[in-house]
Amino acid sequence: MQALILAAGRGRRLGGDIPKPLIEIGGQPLLVRLICQLQKLDIRDIRVVLGHQGESVRKAVESLGIRFVYNEIYDSSDNMYSFWTAREEVHQDCLISHADLILEDDLLQRIVQAEGDIVLPMDMRTLDQESMKLRLHDGRVVQISKDISLDNADGESIPCIKFSAAGLEALERQAEAIIRTGDHRQYLESAIQGLIDSQSLNISALDITGACWAEIDTPADLEYARKLFKTSRP
Repeated sequence: MQALILAAGRGRRLGGDIPKPLIEIGGQPLLVRLICQLQKLDIRDIRVVLGHQGESVRKAVESLGIRFVYNEIYDSSDNMYSFWTAREEVHQDCLISHADLILEDDLLQRIVQAEGDIVLPMDMRTLDQESMKLRLHDGRVVQISKDISLDNADGESIPCIKFSAAGLEALERQAEAIIRTGDHRQYLESAIQGLIDSQSLNISALDITGACWAEIDTPADLEYARKLFKTSRP
């Protein structure tokens, strides 16, 4: 199994000079923690997509034996394009995660062990209007978008998604179709929505409600994560 970590974003809402992947929680940078967690699960084939302050991020983790890809237009693109820059590097079952995510070991293991072409971890307790949300119908994922109203959403989509080799191949084709229109600012979830609509893959939501995790976009998110993982190390 491979892992692809998307670490190119600037993180404007968080402010400060430290790139988000290198923010420390529990005395350890986020990206270092995630890489170590993956390696503990015997996932050694890890790629990191760099962008904002890419050399600083590279130097912080290059001793961990991973490989890097550079999104040269990180400032005018979003994470679907970061995936696209690394498409030739990933071809097996693959975990794709944001670098500004912190989660407990058991949760990461659950995601890695889950079965399906695309496994979307979902937390039903953390919804807000800014969340990337999931909508289900009869247990089947029918929509993934930030634009889903809170009344219609079933949970928040956690940006640590497992793909089978077939799911990854389909994702690449869908992302290519979007990028060829010249639109580089789409979320990865836009490509996933196209695959949901095609109904050609086994796409499932994994209920992780109650697990410890946090995505860090704002100072409030960072404060919450530091309280949640005050002394936690993988």
